[in-house]
Amino acid sequence: MTFGGTVSMHWHEDRLSDIPRSAKVAVFLRDPIARFVSGANERIRLGEGAHATAEEWALRIETTVRYSALLPMATWLDDDLGRLDFIGRTETLAQDYERLTRCIGIERPAPLEYRNRAPTKAAPLSPEAIATLRHYYAADYALLEQLCGTSQPVSTARP
Repeated sequence: MTFGGTVSMHWHEDRLSDIPRSAKVAVFLRDPIARFVSGANERIRLGEGAHATAEEWALRIETTVRYSALLPMATWLDDDLGRLDFIGRTETLAQDYERLTRCIGIERPAPLEYRNRAPTKAAPLSPEAIATLRHYYAADYALLEQLCGTSQPVSTARP
């Protein structure tokens, strides 16, 4: 598979249905609970939102999600999933980045920069918070099963 042409980045506000059908599409998916914890901790770090911990956000997810990064992935992947030309996982980001750059035709890609701004000693979520998030992100886990062959959640949901 090759991509060629111009590479455009689309963010959380863009849906698959917003991208021209003629475009090649690459996505990187992440375990929904790990993505939630990371996003909630980022909101807390920035002083946004009314909750002091990811645990508090998780237990109130149904009523407090206002940030696009915390919405289910199914929100964006709202079109024919057969349009996806490349699927990577953030859990295997380095390997998948190399695969993607080869697909795009970049022989010597720039080094992948990674900077985790989340607290390094974030407390794991309670079983109740994990169950709440598993329910809220049920469609995302179904997507991961469909697209990646696994929907296994992370056990402690650390960022």
